[in-house]
Amino acid sequence: MAPTIHARWKAIFGNAAVPAAAALDDAMDGTGRPDIKTVNIYHPFASKLDWEIARWMVSDGIGHSSFNRLLEIEGVREKLGLSYNNTAGLHDTMDHIPRRAGEWLTKELSFPDLPNDTFILRHRDILEAIQSLWGNPSLANKIVYRPCKIFTDRDKTHRIVNEMWTGDWWWRIQNMLPLGHTLASVIISTDKTQLTQFSGSRQAYPVYLTLGNIPNALRRKPSEQACILIAYLPIEKLSRDAVSKQAVGARYQRLFHAAMTELFKPLVVAGKKGVKMTSGDGQVHIVHPVLAAYVADYPEQCLVTCSKQGSCPKCQCGPKELDDFPPPRARTQANTLKVMQDTAASTSSRNQYFKTPHRNFDI
Repeated sequence: MAPTIHARWKAIFGNAAVPAAAALDDAMDGTGRPDIKTVNIYHPFASKLDWEIARWMVSDGIGHSSFNRLLEIEGVREKLGLSYNNTAGLHDTMDHIPRRAGEWLTKELSFPDLPNDTFILRHRDILEAIQSLWGNPSLANKIVYRPCKIFTDRDKTHRIVNEMWTGDWWWRIQNMLPLGHTLASVIISTDKTQLTQFSGSRQAYPVYLTLGNIPNALRRKPSEQACILIAYLPIEKLSRDAVSKQAVGARYQRLFHAAMTELFKPLVVAGKKGVKMTSGDGQVHIVHPVLAAYVADYPEQCLVTCSKQGSCPKCQCGPKELDDFPPPRARTQANTLKVMQDTAASTSSRNQYFKTPHRNFDI
C-alpha cells in the first residue's frame, strides 16, 4: 500500500512539476512557510521577465532571425537580465524544463527517400496515460485485476463471455506472467476525421486509449472519463514527385506504421518486464500493459493488418472466398511479414513488388 495520497500521486506522476515547485511542495508539509525569496519558481529561467520574454517569442511565433537581431542590440540582454544569447540558447534552456506528466510531446518523423518531407506526431506518453486510468480514484473499486470464468449453471456447461477478463485470451496471457503480477489490457481505437469541407479540407487523426480492466458499461460512458486521447497521427500531405498513385498510398501506409511504432515503443519493455502502478485506493501493483484490442473501421483494419481492400483482415481468404465455409486459417503477423519479405526478395523494382500476386496481402 502507498502510505499517503501524496506518495500515491508522486508514484504515478513522479516529480511532475519544476524543481522549484517541488521545493514549495516539500516545504508546505506543515513544518513552516517556505521562503519565497529563496525559491526560483521560473527555473531554469533566471527570472519572471526572462520567462515571459521566452514565452512571448514562442507563443507569438517570432522569427528566429528577428529575435536574434533584437538580442544583438547592445544592452538589451543585460538590461532585461536574459539568460540566453540567441534563439538556440533559448531552446536549449527550454529543453531543461522538466516535462509534466500527461504533457503533449512532438516527434518528427522522416524517411530516407523523402528528405524534404517532415511529419509531426503529437502524442502523450502511453504509459502515463495507462497509469492515469489505473490510478483514477473513481475507478478504484471497479477495475478488475484478474481473469475469471462465468457459468450459468452449477455443472459449468454453459459459459458466458461478456467482458474481456472472462475470455480465454486473458487467461493465456495471465499464465505467462509471474505470480502476483497483473495485466493491463490496452484497447486502442482510431478514426480519421474530416473536420471541414470548405476551408482547406482540414482533417484530424486521433488515437484513443482505454483499458479492458474497466467494465464495458463504464468505459463507454463519456462522464466516466475512462477513455483518453493519446495522440494525433500525422496528416501532412506527402510529396507526389513523379510517383504513381499506388506508390503514394504505400508512403501513407509507411507513415502510419512509423507513427504507431513510435507511439507504442514504451510498451515493448513494460509489457515484458512490468511496471509499478498505484491504483486509486493506494495499492501498488506490478502491471504488464499489453495491447489487447484495436477498434477501427474496415479501411483502417486493412491498413493495420497490411491486407488488401475487399479481403478479410482477420483470415487468409481472398476477395472471392469470403463466403467459403469453413473459413480459411487465421492471419498471423509472422505469415504476413514472411509474404512481404519473400516478395521484396524476389523483385527488383517497386512496380514489380506491387504487381506480384500476393492474394489478400497489401504489400
